[in-house]
Amino acid sequence: MLIRKAILPVSLLLSQVTANGGSEFQLEFLSEEPLQQMTASRNVYLVGNTFYLPSHDSLRLIEPILSIFNTPGLRHLQLSRDEAILLVGEIMPGIQSVCPLKMDDRLAGLIVNEPLQATVELDYNEASLRAAVAFNYGHETINPLAAPASDNPEANQNNALIIRRQDQEDEILQLMNQAGFVRQGQHYRLTDQDDIFGFLTTISTQLANLAKISRTPAAAALQVLPAPDVRLGLSLSNDQDSLILRQQFIGLPADERAAYLQALREKRSFIRSFDGNYRRIRLEDRDVLLQLIDLFKLWGVEPGVAECRLPRYRALAMDTLLIQSDTYNMLDIDEAVRTMVRHLHEPGALSFKLPSTLRGKLRPYQKTGFQWLCTLDYYGLGGILADDMGLGKTLQTIAFVARLWQQSRRPSLIIAPTSLVYNWLSEFEKFAPRLPVMILDGNRQQRASRLGEIAEKACVITSYSLLRRDIEDIGTITFASCFLDEAQNIKNPEDLNARSVKQIKADRCFALTGTPIENSLTELWSIFDFILPGYLYSQRTFQNIYELPIIREDSPEALEALHRQILPFVLRRMKKDVLQELPDKIETHTICDMTDEQRLIYEKFLQKSRHELDREVTENGYAKSQIFILALLTRLRQICCHPNLFLPAYEGSSGKLQLLEELLADCFSAGHRVLVFSQFTSMLDIIRREQRTLGIDPFYIDGQVPAEERVSQVQRFNQGEGQLFLVSLRAGGTGLNLTGADTVIHFDPWWNPAVEEQATDRAYRIGQENVVQVFKLYTRHSIEEKIQNLQRKKQHLVDSIIKPGQNLLSKMTLEEVRSLFEP
Repeated sequence: MLIRKAILPVSLLLSQVTANGGSEFQLEFLSEEPLQQMTASRNVYLVGNTFYLPSHDSLRLIEPILSIFNTPGLRHLQLSRDEAILLVGEIMPGIQSVCPLKMDDRLAGLIVNEPLQATVELDYNEASLRAAVAFNYGHETINPLAAPASDNPEANQNNALIIRRQDQEDEILQLMNQAGFVRQGQHYRLTDQDDIFGFLTTISTQLANLAKISRTPAAAALQVLPAPDVRLGLSLSNDQDSLILRQQFIGLPADERAAYLQALREKRSFIRSFDGNYRRIRLEDRDVLLQLIDLFKLWGVEPGVAECRLPRYRALAMDTLLIQSDTYNMLDIDEAVRTMVRHLHEPGALSFKLPSTLRGKLRPYQKTGFQWLCTLDYYGLGGILADDMGLGKTLQTIAFVARLWQQSRRPSLIIAPTSLVYNWLSEFEKFAPRLPVMILDGNRQQRASRLGEIAEKACVITSYSLLRRDIEDIGTITFASCFLDEAQNIKNPEDLNARSVKQIKADRCFALTGTPIENSLTELWSIFDFILPGYLYSQRTFQNIYELPIIREDSPEALEALHRQILPFVLRRMKKDVLQELPDKIETHTICDMTDEQRLIYEKFLQKSRHELDREVTENGYAKSQIFILALLTRLRQICCHPNLFLPAYEGSSGKLQLLEELLADCFSAGHRVLVFSQFTSMLDIIRREQRTLGIDPFYIDGQVPAEERVSQVQRFNQGEGQLFLVSLRAGGTGLNLTGADTVIHFDPWWNPAVEEQATDRAYRIGQENVVQVFKLYTRHSIEEKIQNLQRKKQHLVDSIIKPGQNLLSKMTLEEVRSLFEP
């Protein structure tokens, strides 16, 4: 007996036989000698007188055949054509090394063992794509959708046995299925347009690596066109007055532009062109392009307009895109536009010299404000100077107006509340005394007669109320600049103030306000409609894209978008932002005019007082007339405050009360808390009454308030309760700690400035963490103004001689007293 470690000496014989009138195949198991399995583990076989120990791998391959033919008496298997093809083409190549397959010559001639040559013929009709797939092996062709050969004997008349590359065929058919093709008879058909586009752009390329693709003329005409090359350009016009926007959709017919943008918005991959072709959509640029297109529509510019002019401020609305545009090839931003945007964000980037006519030194943040105004002017734009009260919006404006006059000798226009008109004149006289400035006031005839003088003035000042009456005349004049003081006066776009102001013609328009928004975002829109008409779009559009989402939906995205859009045109500094540049206490002298009715009463009483003064001094002498003189002066001062203080029947208003109400409204809207001092308790009563009608219930201290109540009110106020504290100068000028306030208003001047200082120190003392703003209110062309001038002249006397309890009157000559009663 022999033992061999070798494969078993077996083979298979395939032959063709005739049975039942047809052709069948027979598979026979051949062994040189009888084969006997010797172990249960089937790893030892006896063939003749030799033991065979085949390897594990060879046993694994031959085991299925041994199992089949292990049945006693079974030596042959009958196979169908498809089974024979399967055996020859797929099974035997894997086991040929351990169990060879033998065939007679005639049968061997029927075997086709050629590489697969697959073809796919495409045709296009009725908006669908038809595909005929064929698998070619040598001269033999197989339609994968045809019935198997065993079911269709006529399909293969020459009885060829084709060795098919099933993996390759399956890969092709999987691609067809992946593309969405469905069987329709002997062909595949694709009808869904998205699937057709996907096949033409992606899968056909993969399929071309596996099969030869041919196209009928109809299919060959079906193209996938490239996405258009979108080019957008932004540059300054030759005259530098506007932007030039250029749009190019290269390769895209104009009649397809709307469909393309709509498909882009819907994130589709293609559109069908009018000639039936498919056009790609470039989704990589989608967000940027749509953002730009939507901006253009808001500006009234249709997509694809080759070239159009836009206001220069539109470059600022594209700020974020300007920053990012280096990453977007389609957006070409001219360097001059980039420079302009950078300058508007960094006012110090351009340097403008302060006018030589300006008197007084600007603090650093005020110089920044001046530079900002000049930068906006340089680029033909307007803006809102929204600094906190007391930071010098007036001085920054005067510096700018003086520079304009120095450069162009053209007038500027300032429109202010009636109560502040003469304060503007006073500030010009203080900071730019050489500038020719005119207040347009008086009756209609007087105002009309002065219109011819406007061209010779650096600045013309008028009120909102007079502008409403004079707009037909003033509206014909073009000013170098126009400033609205307390611009919240045009917060309602429908009222006469706003409609009148927006008829002004000016090269540059600016707004001054500490409260650009008091109650609604429409107020901001109305101010922008003056400084930069159209920048925040129409009122309805503004409400739809900003106001409603912010107010109703509390949308942080809309809020941030609005903030980003207005940022370059609003300069707002709070005291806390420039604390290092400020003194601990800022003092502002604010002057106002009387109302017409108030002025009439004052002039009559002044004339009467002169006669009474002369008679009193003649009869009793100057030294003994001090009390009488003081009484006359007190009456005049009361009229300056409010005629109702000694004329109970008076029902008119007061210029100074109007000024106070303006100041308080500004203070409250900016979050300030205020002390108001007056020596007249009846005046404090009037103020309290007026404030209550506005929903403000002030704290109040005069000489009649018990000590315990005073302490309680002070504690509550210092702990944050309330916005306003009214204090009698005599009752509260000393001994109170009111550091809860950061603003002090002296409604009426006192003879002795030291008394005013003591009152101011109620807020400005140890424990105060904020800069204290002090306003001293004066009435123009009145006893108050004359007392102020005398105090300035005798400042040394006031500082050195007059003690608390004394007053300036006791140190005045008769001539100086008489001057107080001059018209």
